[in-house]
Amino acid sequence: MIKHIHGRITNKHKEKIAASLKGVVSGSDRFVFRQNYEKLELLTRQQQECIVEMEQICDTLYEEEMKLLCSVPGIQKLSAMTIIAELGIDLKTFITASSLVGWAGLRPRNDESAKKIKSRKITNGNKYLRRILVQCAWAMTRTKGCWLSGKFTELAKRRSQKKALIAIARKLLVIIWHILSKHEEYKEYKPKLSPEQKQKRIARLEKQILELQA
Repeated sequence: MIKHIHGRITNKHKEKIAASLKGVVSGSDRFVFRQNYEKLELLTRQQQECIVEMEQICDTLYEEEMKLLCSVPGIQKLSAMTIIAELGIDLKTFITASSLVGWAGLRPRNDESAKKIKSRKITNGNKYLRRILVQCAWAMTRTKGCWLSGKFTELAKRRSQKKALIAIARKLLVIIWHILSKHEEYKEYKPKLSPEQKQKRIARLEKQILELQA
């Protein structure tokens, strides 16, 4: 049975799991387990049926939008379908990308009193869209050659990794707004550095190399 338990749960609750396996399983327990397992199978089958139906709808009606979204690093077909399901393809309701970010609940809260910042937590919004954007942002940070991947590393040094990931998800939503509004594929951003900026970056990298060699 322990093979069917997620590794993260196993590492966190080793003692509780070990104690549960030593207990006695009665007939009523087996009855409840069987019902729960049948419910899980039903939900899994329905989930798969919904995915198949979504694929057919998106391939028929939203082929161009799917192609545009999948051009963004970190966004795969299932993620693109979920984004379309939550956002739609007509973003005229959101005049600016900022209004879309606020609707999704990825904008920092402006909780300030007497010139003191009390909170910078994100606002409430579409939690389903926010969840898939964070997952896509995490995949994007693992993509080699992606500018936002380097941006995440830079932000994570100054903030926590979680805050940096939310910031990347916010930038990703801005990219999605531009893509669907202008019907243009994603183009990788290549920053133009001045000679002074290049020298500073070289000096910083050389310093990091020396620290690693020490």
